[in-house]
Amino acid sequence: MFRIRVVGNEKEKKMKKALMCMAIIALMAGSAYAADWNFYGSARVSTFYTDTDNGDGTSTKTFDEALQGNSRIGAKVKVNDEVSGRFEYG
Repeated sequence: MFRIRVVGNEKEKKMKKALMCMAIIALMAGSAYAADWNFYGSARVSTFYTDTDNGDGTSTKTFDEALQGNSRIGAKVKVNDEVSGRFEYG
């Protein structure tokens, strides 16, 4: 982490810090906008239908579905030929 040291009275210090933070955020947002983002993902679902004969002429029917643990989402990011990256969740 880095620290910003600003010289001046308290009100000027706060204003300068706020402006510097906004400038840093604007630079970061600009570089993220210029990057080539390719999103991908998969939602894997398991489904089960069971029809159980109870032996007395009746049956029990159940339907179950669940999101599996190997579902994922991610993105490949390319800023230029030298800088690229990728992240994945799941």
